[in-house]
Amino acid sequence: MEQKSIWGPPSRRTSVIEAHIVLYELADIYQKAFQDSEQPFKTAKFIEVFLKPLWEDENTSGERQIDEFKETMEMAEWEGEPVVTSVMREVMTHMMITGVASAFAIQSIKAEKNSASAWFYACEANHWLGRLQGYTSGKAVNSRQDFSRKGAEAKNMPMQKLKKWVFDKYDNGNWPSAHKASFDIAPEALKKAPIFGTRMSSQRAQQTIYEWLRGRIKSQFAD
Repeated sequence: MEQKSIWGPPSRRTSVIEAHIVLYELADIYQKAFQDSEQPFKTAKFIEVFLKPLWEDENTSGERQIDEFKETMEMAEWEGEPVVTSVMREVMTHMMITGVASAFAIQSIKAEKNSASAWFYACEANHWLGRLQGYTSGKAVNSRQDFSRKGAEAKNMPMQKLKKWVFDKYDNGNWPSAHKASFDIAPEALKKAPIFGTRMSSQRAQQTIYEWLRGRIKSQFAD
């Protein structure tokens, strides 16, 4: 008996299947782009970096990801350092397009199955997947290791933005110690984290902020 594809012919596909196909394709592209000879990135990394935060965010929106994409591409520097070198721009573009396609796919999965909105989001996810495929097919990265390193830097940018906000908050305050400040700043930082596109553990927020502040103070004395 001939075994049929689990996906079935296009006419029998559902909006959920279409969205999942997009996510599988995105995971495959991600793994190939960010792998190097020593430490290949597994699909689990794609789930951790893109899918989990977007899935858990009740406000996930492809349109919002597009807005963030535009803002990111307009950045000329980060903390005084240029971020628009050819490799960095390539990494940022790759990651942002992936984020847009992932967000639309997730919206499709969460929408009512086979509804008009579910199919709309699935089509948008396919559209952005196509843009990513076209973009990556025309790019030949000379150094996979450099690409992977820059990818990690780009992924960490939202957390670095949050850290900078914490430092500014501390500098503009009047706390007797970094330890005391960490308790006061933590609740606000937890609210700021999603705005900057990152997350903090509510259980470790105070300790994390204290470690940031203490490390910065130590480096200032070292200088």
